[in-house]
Amino acid sequence: KEAEAKTRALGRKKLAIVGFAPSCYREAPFGDDQWDVWTLNEAYSLPGVSRADRWFEIHIRQEVDISTRDKNHIDWLKKQRAFPIYMIREFAEIPMSVPYPLKEIVSHFAEKGSGAKYLTNSISYMIALALWEKATGKSDYEYIGIWGVDMEYGGEYRHQRMGFRHFFDMARVLGITISRLASSGLAFEPVPYPFVQDD
Repeated sequence: KEAEAKTRALGRKKLAIVGFAPSCYREAPFGDDQWDVWTLNEAYSLPGVSRADRWFEIHIRQEVDISTRDKNHIDWLKKQRAFPIYMIREFAEIPMSVPYPLKEIVSHFAEKGSGAKYLTNSISYMIALALWEKATGKSDYEYIGIWGVDMEYGGEYRHQRMGFRHFFDMARVLGITISRLASSGLAFEPVPYPFVQDD
């Protein structure tokens, strides 16, 4: 809780959300202290990931314990002391674990007509938390940048991309500037029907 309070007390206006996609994660502003950096899962194993202010591991505990990316993932989580780690609940053996405020966030977005149905992946959870914190005065992000997130169409990403897109657009509606790099798979923007159609 102390680490969580310290990150908020910095009062940064810019938030970098960093995923795994090799297309652009290295371009995240790790060295710029004007930015909060949030990342997730086993991103510590990626070359160039040099800093984080908050960490996210939003999976059921069984998946965390048997990570396919790093067999020592759970041990890494247990050893951390520098930043809060948002999880589905607090775990005594992971001292920095913080319960993700799911009920509060679902309730908040239910009032806006979406509730939990668009919390389809960890990146959506991260954006939703930033928007909720701004709405409740806990943080005041004015700019959110997305690095290392592609979600190319197909497979599980077809479902997950909807959630990302929902919270991405909601940030815009709420007056927060949010962007992603043109080099990522998220650069695609839908074209309004029927003005432009495939030949």
